[in-house]
Amino acid sequence: MKYLIFACSLLLFISCDTESQKSPGISGNLENGAGKTIALNHIKNNSNVQLESVQIGEKGKFAFNQKPGKFDFYTLSIGEDQIILLTDSTESTEVTGDLNDLLGSYDITGSEHSKVLRDYYAGSSDFRQKMDSIQKTFQTVAKTGDAAKQQELVDAFESIREEYQEFQREFLIEHSTSPACISILGELDPEENLDVYKKVQSGIRDQFSDHLYFSMLSNQIAEAEKRKASSAKLQPGNMAPEIELENPQGKTIPLSSLRGNVVLIDFWASWCKPCRRENPNVVKMYNELKNDGFEIYGVSLDRDKGKWVQAIEQDGLTWPQVSDLQFWNSAAAQLYSVSSIPHTVLVDREGKIIATGLRGQALEAKVKESLAM
Repeated sequence: MKYLIFACSLLLFISCDTESQKSPGISGNLENGAGKTIALNHIKNNSNVQLESVQIGEKGKFAFNQKPGKFDFYTLSIGEDQIILLTDSTESTEVTGDLNDLLGSYDITGSEHSKVLRDYYAGSSDFRQKMDSIQKTFQTVAKTGDAAKQQELVDAFESIREEYQEFQREFLIEHSTSPACISILGELDPEENLDVYKKVQSGIRDQFSDHLYFSMLSNQIAEAEKRKASSAKLQPGNMAPEIELENPQGKTIPLSSLRGNVVLIDFWASWCKPCRRENPNVVKMYNELKNDGFEIYGVSLDRDKGKWVQAIEQDGLTWPQVSDLQFWNSAAAQLYSVSSIPHTVLVDREGKIIATGLRGQALEAKVKESLAM
């Protein structure tokens, strides 16, 4: 009898253990999701290719019959909300959360790399909310013409952005062996963060080297190294490379024609929102210092001449403006290794580079210092 009881107990244990082991696939439980449609998509060429869509049950449960294929990036989409997964056909991925605040509440179990992406989103949420709030406030303040308040908001935005980028770098270094980092790296400039890019490349090589995204990462690193070598020629003290482009009227204006002034080379574009937000501050600085030997040489990365000219008029940019209308293929941008805008290069009266990448109060202080020399 004791043997029979033991045998039955063992059978019950085995049965319960078998039930606890979920079969591979993607399922979950989403509060307030009953009746909603959720879709499983495979990311291909930066687009979602739907694999299957199912309706969430009355109690919030859902499960896909279609399993993910190879180890790759997938998404779950519900209306406008989207969750990114990095999984394959062997994992039992479970997603939980509340559809009333899906991106702020969701969690993932059963998929290590999908969990890394979730942790990144949760950790970065506060930074993004703060920056969005400042941008909305700036738009309101811009209508009032309060330049001092605008500058205060720009400085606050830059401060938070720097903190955000430091969080990103630390997160990437800590999780450098996860291919999930590939979807995060794109938010950081590869030239400025080449060490982080290389650490991730090394960390994921064994498990992701045959993937297209790994090849793209390697190409980004190679290009960044090339640009970094070129930017070495743009160090302070070196002569600023000559630029000869046409203004909106078709007249060629060489950078060297402004020699004798302290010159700010300002790379911008009509479509660049941060550039347009910065323009009122640049206009204010120019009007204050133009009679003291300060000049600006605006280089636009536009491709639509009409929008370029319209932005010049709207923002009141009265200094020389040039462009070849070649977008990121701009000869001047490539010559100066410009990978993001706005981008500035400050040049002394002899045509030598003083500093690059300055903005806001730091830029104005350096200009005034250079004019006093």
